Amino acid sequence: MNYDLKTSTDPSHTEFIARWYSGENCKDSYAAQLRTEEMLGYPVVIKPSNGFYSTGVTKICGAASFAHAWAQTKRACRLFKKLHGHSEIIIEEYIEGKECAIDGFVKDGKIYSLLFHMKYPDLTGPYFHETAYITSPFCSAKGSVFSRILEDVITLSGLDMSPFHAEFRITPRGKIYLLEIGPRLSGIGVTGQIMLDICCHIDGYETLHHLNDGKVLSYKPRGIGLEYDFCSSRNGILTSVTRGMQLGLLHL
Repeated sequence: MNYDLKTSTDPSHTEFIARWYSGENCKDSYAAQLRTEEMLGYPVVIKPSNGFYSTGVTKICGAASFAHAWAQTKRACRLFKKLHGHSEIIIEEYIEGKECAIDGFVKDGKIYSLLFHMKYPDLTGPYFHETAYITSPFCSAKGSVFSRILEDVITLSGLDMSPFHAEFRITPRGKIYLLEIGPRLSGIGVTGQIMLDICCHIDGYETLHHLNDGKVLSYKPRGIGLEYDFCSSRNGILTSVTRGMQLGLLHL
């Protein structure tokens, strides 16, 4: 289940959270459309508050596509309610920029940010499922702004003894927005498990089973990993990874 920071009333979090509202009390798509135009304007992103694989997440650029996107997201929310017990429609302003993600663990109150994923291609809508992850060990020196946001959010949520997966957008001017955070690793755990081994020499499943052992989590940053979806021709073609493998940057 994703922790929804949007329920927080702490004004300090508005600096890295996009403007938004919950569509739960809108009686239909037209009511939500009018509220969106009044509060946010276009473009916006409509999505379930609780989900995975970007299901039901759609960019809306105008009134003509609002009703269709609303119906898709409503259907996704019904599915996630059956699976997780709660999911509601959220409508938020669209943030232009590159999308990235961080995986890690919270253990005895300490945050271990381990993996930094860059998503490709640039996700500009109308849908937001990436074709590739290029993953490297998280660098605390370069990622201090991400660390500060995670410290705020994870402390506020009370998350501990758990993995976490956080997704962000970086605007062309370098401002960072948090899109979502959940108590899981990326790819329902499979991507996270493989990339933890490649990038940090960690067995993710073993780590999950020993979060309560009272020991400091130790790891050794090493290579860079690539996850690529071979799902359709329109997603692009991976032509060569030879040079990356020769340099020891990619492990396939």
